[in-house]
Amino acid sequence: MRPRSLLSSLFLILFLALYLPAQEDPVAFKVTAPAQVTSGETLLVKVEVSIDPPYHIYGLEGLETGVPTEFSVGGAGQRLSIADGAVKPARAADLHDDEAGKYTYWEGAISFEVPVKVTGPAGLLTFTLAMDFMACTDMGCLPPGQLEEALKVEVVGDSPVGGGGAAPAKSDYPVRVQSSSAGAVTKGRFDAVVTLQIDDPYHIYGLDEEEVPSTTFQAQEEYGRVGLTGAVSPSRPAQTHQAVLEVDQTYRFWEGDVTFTVPLGIEDAEAGQTLDVVLLVTVMACEATGCLDEKTFEVPLEITVPAGGAGNGMEGVEDPDENDEPEAVTVVMTAAFLGDTEPGREVTVEVPLPEGVSSDGATVKMDAVLIGSDQIEVTGDGVVKAVGDGLVLRFPAEVKDTLLDKAELDLTGTIAFESGSVDFALSGVVNQPITAFILLAMGAALLALLTPCVFPMIPITISFFTKQAESSPVNPMVMGFIYCAGIIISFVAIGVIFTAALGPTGAVSFAQSPITLGTIAVLFIVFALSLFG
Repeated sequence: MRPRSLLSSLFLILFLALYLPAQEDPVAFKVTAPAQVTSGETLLVKVEVSIDPPYHIYGLEGLETGVPTEFSVGGAGQRLSIADGAVKPARAADLHDDEAGKYTYWEGAISFEVPVKVTGPAGLLTFTLAMDFMACTDMGCLPPGQLEEALKVEVVGDSPVGGGGAAPAKSDYPVRVQSSSAGAVTKGRFDAVVTLQIDDPYHIYGLDEEEVPSTTFQAQEEYGRVGLTGAVSPSRPAQTHQAVLEVDQTYRFWEGDVTFTVPLGIEDAEAGQTLDVVLLVTVMACEATGCLDEKTFEVPLEITVPAGGAGNGMEGVEDPDENDEPEAVTVVMTAAFLGDTEPGREVTVEVPLPEGVSSDGATVKMDAVLIGSDQIEVTGDGVVKAVGDGLVLRFPAEVKDTLLDKAELDLTGTIAFESGSVDFALSGVVNQPITAFILLAMGAALLALLTPCVFPMIPITISFFTKQAESSPVNPMVMGFIYCAGIIISFVAIGVIFTAALGPTGAVSFAQSPITLGTIAVLFIVFALSLFG
């Protein structure tokens, strides 16, 4: 073929790349929902989807081939849910079944009714509805896509607080007083010991909570002579639930059995005196889907002041705090990565520690470090080290290999110590070394030499340069280098132009366009005819 004809063909391909309209987003949707819903009821969300021809999306249930279309809700913790199989399309999906595969699909326009179960307290609720799909033509598919729409709905009606869910139907309350006792009175003071039994999967909240109802203790006596003299002491520390999403809550809780020691005092206690004391224990039982109403247990205690036990047990007690659990050390620290944050590679995370939470050389188990993101994963135990005038915790973590180069790492975490917890914030940028990319590209290029399209050209190309070396003073190695450089520059230039003009998905659309494929087919026919002279 003449050089002029080849040049004209290249200009034709470049023209199509720049001016052929690319369908970067062949799928769009519109979401509408009622402005108000009653807590515990279902919110019917209408989703209208438009699909540009010649594309289609797959059905809701995956068959032999294809990625099924799915709907999900997020941004509201566990307050929202879509039941499996509950999404209703306006019409049934078409069925494709031949030797190429079996799947269901929609073309053109299709609407869905998505029932979203809403639970939790009244108020304005903000959440997102997402549709995951794959747009395909008969020639191929675009990468999987996702469309999201932010929605706001006013939740009305009474609903239990503290867990964001509807009250589970249960005849007996899942928390009960297992045992109770009172110690001997000394100088007007004594300890009441109460053991609570908590059925699985329920929990009760901590003693001094800000965002959820606390577990409380209060003493009652006919003449008001008995009261708390100090902080209530649990038999074991409460666990911590760390808020990850903005709508989530941070709180402490107990599961299973837990025993509380309640310090009490008698005002002006006299020897031989007998008092009927009632200890009021108020709890709220919650599980993953919601909370029951608060319940107050009346624990009777019969107290007799022995000889030598007289005294004013309330002396010096001005403002007893009946809910004062030993306060944990909770400080937000700025953590940092030590080393390059390469995808799929291990990196060290360093977290500065406040005073008093640990000591130099201490080991922190990996399950004590909770990361509120799936961007990195803790891979081993941490070690506390002295750095300068303070202490830091260093632990190994792995950056997920699915993250792209320059992706932002922005996450929070919590480290549990015996003396309390330390919150930290960690940020960075994924750093994919260019050398790894170059080696990968070189390896792929070497494998490409073995393909049927390229392998036969190797002896032809070598023969060409060998023949040229016989009649040209230029070193054949130099000629080969110029030849390779020309191919590299040409392909890189075409790739840059395509991506800049059409975008990454537009380049895929262009490659799958019938116009593009038809044009290339015509060119190959012309090339073939030119071989006949």
